[in-house]
Amino acid sequence: MKSEALLEPLLRKMRIKKLRTRINSLENTKLLDIGCGINAKLLFDLEPYIKQGYGIDKKCIEINTEKIITKRILFEDGLPFDDEIFDVVTVLAVLEHVENAQKLMKDINRVLKFDGILMLTTPTKPAKILLEFLAFKLGVVSKEEILDHKHYFSKNEIETLAITEKMLVKEHKYFQFGFNQFCVLSKQASFPK
Repeated sequence: MKSEALLEPLLRKMRIKKLRTRINSLENTKLLDIGCGINAKLLFDLEPYIKQGYGIDKKCIEINTEKIITKRILFEDGLPFDDEIFDVVTVLAVLEHVENAQKLMKDINRVLKFDGILMLTTPTKPAKILLEFLAFKLGVVSKEEILDHKHYFSKNEIETLAITEKMLVKEHKYFQFGFNQFCVLSKQASFPK
């Protein structure tokens, strides 16, 4: 198996740290990790804090344990889950790889329970130049991953996606010197007009 680029584990660890405190505060959480990666590392890191974890990715190893289930699928074709079954959905460093972010957000909204939360990270528009430099000049992040980026999102674009899908942005923070952003969105039973 090909080894990870130098900075990939550190970047993943920083994303996971953003989630752990929020997951710890929830009880009996049923979590879906979209784009869980080959080994579903986030799900295994969060396993002590969740009731059930599901991961989907086009290149993951299929796992089926008492608490963690992963499936190898192309999630852009639709999420293979019933309506309103997840308390939390995570989309970490994935949205920028998706051809149709609006379609994915609509499907996430469908599988989230009312008052369920979506936690996502995605690089900002200024990150494009830095990530390309790190990938193509220094080789410390994956070239393949950077080449697969379809879009870099502004805060405004994320807010527009949320509003369109009747979700509220509860939190938005920049991290990694403003080159990345962390968002917490909530599915609303009734959306303010």
